[in-house]
Amino acid sequence: MIQLIATDMDGTLLGSEAKITDDNARAIRYAQAEGFKVVVATGREYASASELLAEKKLENIQMICLNGAQTRSEKGELIEEIVLPSKEILAVYNAIKNEKVIFQVYTSDDVFGEKREETISLLTEYFLSINEEMTKDGAEKLSTKFTDAHIPHFVDDFQEFLNTYTENSFLKIIVSGYHADMIGYLSPKLAHIENIAISASGGNNIEITHINAQKGIALTNLADNLGIDIANVMALGDNLNDISMLSIVGHSVAMGNGVQEVKNRALYTTKPNYESGVAHAIDKYVLNKK
Repeated sequence: MIQLIATDMDGTLLGSEAKITDDNARAIRYAQAEGFKVVVATGREYASASELLAEKKLENIQMICLNGAQTRSEKGELIEEIVLPSKEILAVYNAIKNEKVIFQVYTSDDVFGEKREETISLLTEYFLSINEEMTKDGAEKLSTKFTDAHIPHFVDDFQEFLNTYTENSFLKIIVSGYHADMIGYLSPKLAHIENIAISASGGNNIEITHINAQKGIALTNLADNLGIDIANVMALGDNLNDISMLSIVGHSVAMGNGVQEVKNRALYTTKPNYESGVAHAIDKYVLNKK
């Protein structure tokens, strides 16, 4: 029996305009009214993710942010944070700094990036890859808006920044580039680095956290704290950073727009994100609506 619904955001809960669809918001509210718990598990940082929930006036939702590096209460209070030590950050940077890639790092309360225009270009590619109905012009506008709102600091010399940044509060690294399969291309170059988890939210990026900061681990801990067996959790996702949670829950749902590896791991496949696939899955598997 499903008691808890865990959903990814980009490519899953968000529709073609990279916002929560009205139908998804409706289904979540209805499920909550029926007594089901809801958690959002996203690669986004808290500020960005909570802003999207607030737009649809969705409340009483716990959040797993930065792929599991942070877990937050229904009120946004920090419950757990898993830091990636500076030595691992530097090891990652030094292993691939000569590749044609750009870096972003997320700390407990800030974001640092490099090469703003390239960041916007690569983010445009990312949004197009996870939103099949989005136009290129729309993706460029969204990428520019997102970059200016959520990457407040751009660093001229990333090596110097990493060497001199004194706060030991790194949570996640995103590495973006123009290779068609960044995770396949870069993972072998990072295989010697211990204590890191490598995933991806799109073909042109990889996301690196501490090995204990993964959606599946965070979701297991959250369910335990709620007294809910992981077998009674339904999780929905579309990309590789969702596999750690899809592989452990009792009810795993891949989005129709999801990558094939996710579909292979999931028990069910729902409609694409631009057709409110989350709402379709909640109606069918949770609320038992035809």
